[in-house]
Amino acid sequence: MEKGLVSVIVPVYNVEQYLDACVRSILGQTYTNLEVILVDDESPDNCGKLCDDFAREDARVRVIHQKNMGISGARNTGIDAASGEFLTFADSDDELCPDEIERLMDALVKNAADAAACGFQYISEDGEKQESVSLVSSPETISGRDFQFRYFDSYEASIYCMVAWNKLYRAGLFQGLRYPVGKLHEDEDLTLRLLYPAKRIALTGYPGYLYRIKLKTSIMGTFSERRFDLFDAYISRMRFYAAHGEEELWKMTLMHALHMFEEDLALARKSGIEESVPERYRRKIAIAAREQSRWIRGRLKAELALSIRTPALYHGLWRLKNR
Repeated sequence: MEKGLVSVIVPVYNVEQYLDACVRSILGQTYTNLEVILVDDESPDNCGKLCDDFAREDARVRVIHQKNMGISGARNTGIDAASGEFLTFADSDDELCPDEIERLMDALVKNAADAAACGFQYISEDGEKQESVSLVSSPETISGRDFQFRYFDSYEASIYCMVAWNKLYRAGLFQGLRYPVGKLHEDEDLTLRLLYPAKRIALTGYPGYLYRIKLKTSIMGTFSERRFDLFDAYISRMRFYAAHGEEELWKMTLMHALHMFEEDLALARKSGIEESVPERYRRKIAIAAREQSRWIRGRLKAELALSIRTPALYHGLWRLKNR
């Protein structure tokens, strides 16, 4: 019996140098029942032509050319166009190990799961493999709710849980859900909420996705006001957890947001960002917290009060703690 069709969605923008390696790593997968949806997001370089060349070369490739909408809009276009029973994503400057999709499919089917996730490995701009990251050392299956808690285990765990691209999803998970257009940190907003209702998520330690870190670091290392979109994502998750009565997850997300805010505030000041920008987001976090005031107790209550009433003192204490 033929295995289910997997739609691989690849937003494409200004990555002419890396696109060939990315697409060929997908077309060369040991799992062959694929449709590869390349969404040319009005790329200013030669990517649009390269996408069309791939479509002429391999009938599994579909190309969509659209006006620029950012990575969220490109992913949404791909989701809307997908005909596969399963979905997965790749960033167009990254690569997949040859058997990544096959391993994810095997884990998903074996465990009757709604999604499967693998580890990933950092690679340099020239493709040299570096350190790898995973949430588990051996295969494990957990619920979508339990997956939410694993996000807070460590910085590496948060990446594994949050990103879109190291996972294979049953397409039905996306019913009524799409990435927020015009926002950075779109994964932080959607991925955990998307996976919350999953009865089973199959976790693998295999580092099957190759993440081009130096390029991403150079782009993301330039601090801008849009970095604070991250806190809109946290607030979105807080409201989601509140709507589902998830007090502990709500508290953990708020505490995480408070700490991340101070980290980004320090970076914003070094970058010369106008002080009114982070302070606007401090107020947004406070307003979202007050929506569930009955859940604010103990240490969380003390930290929130310091952050709101004496932000300079709170930031000073945070700096002392994080030297």
